[in-house]
Amino acid sequence: MKKLLFSILIYLTLGAAALQGANPTTQTLERVYVSTDRNCYVAGDELFVSAFCIDASSEDGRLSTLSKVAYIELQNSTGTVQTMKVALDGGRGCGSMSLYTDLPTGNYALIAYTSQNLAEKGFVPVAKFITIYNVLSLKRVPGGVEVSEKDRPVAQGNVSDESNGFQIIQDKNWKANSSGSIRLKNPFNEAVTLSVSVYHEDQLCSVSTSTLPAVVNSNGWRNVKATIDDSYIPEYEGEMIRLKISDNVEPGRMLSVSFPGRQPDYYFVTIDNNHLATLITKNVPGERDMVCEPYPLDTTLQWSVEIEDNFLRPTPQTIPLLTLYPEQAKALTERGIAMQLSHRFNGDTIVSALKGSNRIRLTSPDKTYLLDDYTRFPLMQEVIIEYVSEIQLRHNRRHNELKVLQEGVFHESYADDINSIIFLDGMPVLDHDRFLKYSPLLVRQLDVFKRSFIEGTTFYSGAANFQTYKGNLSGWNFAENVRILRFHGVSVPTELTFMKQGVPNPSTDYRQTLYWKPLMSMPAASEQTVKVATPCYKGHFTILVEGMTQSGRTFSATSTFECE
Repeated sequence: MKKLLFSILIYLTLGAAALQGANPTTQTLERVYVSTDRNCYVAGDELFVSAFCIDASSEDGRLSTLSKVAYIELQNSTGTVQTMKVALDGGRGCGSMSLYTDLPTGNYALIAYTSQNLAEKGFVPVAKFITIYNVLSLKRVPGGVEVSEKDRPVAQGNVSDESNGFQIIQDKNWKANSSGSIRLKNPFNEAVTLSVSVYHEDQLCSVSTSTLPAVVNSNGWRNVKATIDDSYIPEYEGEMIRLKISDNVEPGRMLSVSFPGRQPDYYFVTIDNNHLATLITKNVPGERDMVCEPYPLDTTLQWSVEIEDNFLRPTPQTIPLLTLYPEQAKALTERGIAMQLSHRFNGDTIVSALKGSNRIRLTSPDKTYLLDDYTRFPLMQEVIIEYVSEIQLRHNRRHNELKVLQEGVFHESYADDINSIIFLDGMPVLDHDRFLKYSPLLVRQLDVFKRSFIEGTTFYSGAANFQTYKGNLSGWNFAENVRILRFHGVSVPTELTFMKQGVPNPSTDYRQTLYWKPLMSMPAASEQTVKVATPCYKGHFTILVEGMTQSGRTFSATSTFECE
């Protein structure tokens, strides 16, 4: 036992030292630019984004490696109407959000920032403008729309070349319900990261929007000087989730927080003197249930918990006025049909999910039991006693405890005074008596982890994760003091290449975005060819590439083609 306590002391000492040195370059000043799959949408469409998080305090304005999450807000003149979060890795990330079907017609601003910007005094986010039409109602953004009786004027002026030599070479002849090739040429003697979009351009696209080079150059996103409040902690691991706990829960008490699923995704945090519990995550993806339970156990405790809002929600900046023209009526009808057909026939089958970072801490179990391979018992206690030699059931005067036995350095007798964690679908089960009443007929698999680990300030001698068939805590009876919240995590990274799923039904293929690659990398002085599937209709299409080199040089290249 002395060896065990000595090991714990060394671990905690090293961990404290690591935390003291884990505040990397808090003077980094970040700026976030988002490219989108197109500039014009109808309410109900999916909006795809690609984020470039730039270290504006560096001389060359290269990508930042500090923050691991970007916050994006969609605003109109009334304020913020939708939000999303994007996980960042090396300054790059992507995601999507479904535009609410009740969004009024008008121009909107997309603003993006990181938590590091909250520490920067006088920070003002830069807006990217997009247009959203509501084809199902007559709602309009207050004071943001005017109607013209005249035809739309012909655009004047020259478009500046921001390609910096980056080339787009496309097929000459494009046919509907077919495919074509686009060749991209990187002229730089260094690798580049970019986003690629191919989308339908019609008479609805009216708002002028900025490109990556224009935003970086016009706003001076290089060698920026500003004052940073060092009391802010950068999100250099992932999103920091702050939970506000009711005053009747005493500070110093532990809080178990988990996101149920196939694998354990859990946290044990201490409630501080301000009745806050802070989770330092590695980014939780998608919309998830968050299960919270105070520890030590007190089933009679009446308490409440709220998730604090991490979004800035600033006062809306000036957004350009949207003008509606008579000749846009046909395009509006076509867009509305395309949106409804997409929801009716295609759904999410055309979206490819990209691989995210691994945030799960307990992987590679030491022993796995598939309970279908064994004779079923009606009681969980019988299953554990008869089959699972790595777990022992211990009794004391108050309640039962399940212990995972150790091998090697730690002797089995240590299981008497060291806790083990029991999970059900990744949720820590603190009341083992309640778990022993759970039906084993609902459990498909058991993973046993014999290794010891530290979570928060507590040492644990192993863990066991019981997985149900559905992975959703089927039939579990929560204690009265458990609180379940709906948590909106970072957007699941997605792309639209139609390489894996194929194109939708040709007769209903009215896609407006034909190709969307938000995170493409190209080596120095290289070429890359992409295949684009065309829809069932004819029209004018735009190819847009936005990106930057490793050293911070930005570029934006466009090309167009007609689909016959």
